[in-house]
Amino acid sequence: MKLFLSILLTAFSVLFLIFAPSFFMPELEKNIYSVREEQKESNFEGFLTLWHVADYPNSGRAQLNACIKQIEKKYLHVYIQAETLNGKTARDRMRKGEFPDIISFSAGFFEDPSNLMRVMPQPAVLQKLAQTCLWKGEPYAFPFMLTAKFPGLEEELNDASRVVIHVQYVGFAKTEDQKKYEMCMNLASLLLSESMQKNLVKLNCVPVVSTPGLFETEDDYTMVYSAISESLYFPPAFPGPLV
Repeated sequence: MKLFLSILLTAFSVLFLIFAPSFFMPELEKNIYSVREEQKESNFEGFLTLWHVADYPNSGRAQLNACIKQIEKKYLHVYIQAETLNGKTARDRMRKGEFPDIISFSAGFFEDPSNLMRVMPQPAVLQKLAQTCLWKGEPYAFPFMLTAKFPGLEEELNDASRVVIHVQYVGFAKTEDQKKYEMCMNLASLLLSESMQKNLVKLNCVPVVSTPGLFETEDDYTMVYSAISESLYFPPAFPGPLV
């Protein structure tokens, strides 16, 4: 009899441990699963297409690749299909009705940003460069890298005509899918992050954010950004139709 009661008590204890949370802590159980569902629903899942449109070398594809890897590692159900196109090929495909979710382009590729989403300003971006992204006072892209062939370090940087400049931008196709837009913005935030911008210096490019720590010396920082702020001209990303 004692053995039977012992077995019965043990079985009851096991059943209690299994089912008690559902009876005595229903809110806790509900919260755990609801949080999981909210986390699942809060992020975009699926494929994003990206075109890197460039007609010059060292135009930022390495930066984009590094950011894509980080995005796909962090968000397991997000896949970014990227390809590099020259300007002519990209325009031909756009005329046929194609358009990517994310597009990397240089100044003048678009006459206007009619196909792009308006974006939130990024305070870290150099003001002079940020202004090139405006259309009717609103930003429609982010500059994420600047390549500039400067004169020798021993020479004065007062002759802007001697500096060859390319600014690469990133913009996003118009969408009503807020989750997709937020995922695209995650990519933009990575492109403008300190680690990515610091890597540009190693590639002999110029960061688009003004942070002294990105350069090896204070003199390099002062020289580069003084030239940008005082003497260099940056054409608008969206110049409008030719008159």
